[in-house]
Amino acid sequence: MTRKPKAISIRQLQAAVKTALETAKKEHPQFSIEPPDPSGNIPVICRPWWILGIPVPWPLRPTEVAQAVQFSSAFSRTLAANTQIAGLGIEGKIEPALYVAGAEATIGVVTGDITVTE
Repeated sequence: MTRKPKAISIRQLQAAVKTALETAKKEHPQFSIEPPDPSGNIPVICRPWWILGIPVPWPLRPTEVAQAVQFSSAFSRTLAANTQIAGLGIEGKIEPALYVAGAEATIGVVTGDITVTE
């Protein structure tokens, strides 16, 4: 049986990420993630079955690792609490994730087969 990918609009996704980012920043102000451009937009990275999240500074100094873990936990917990995001999990579960490829890292959550729509 073929399963249809779950879908979320880019607007819903950006709103959920913005809320999660604001919550994580309030809980862990010592770990700073600044918007990469003057508009204040945070890029959203979506790699189904791998991660849905935002880029973070990498590599981290040893003193920043614990802060990054706490920040990531708050960020992913807030994303998982969002009903639109929670429905994208694998078998109904949203798990926190850190994805590192070369000199780039992304924090977020693991999703199943999803499609991002306009």
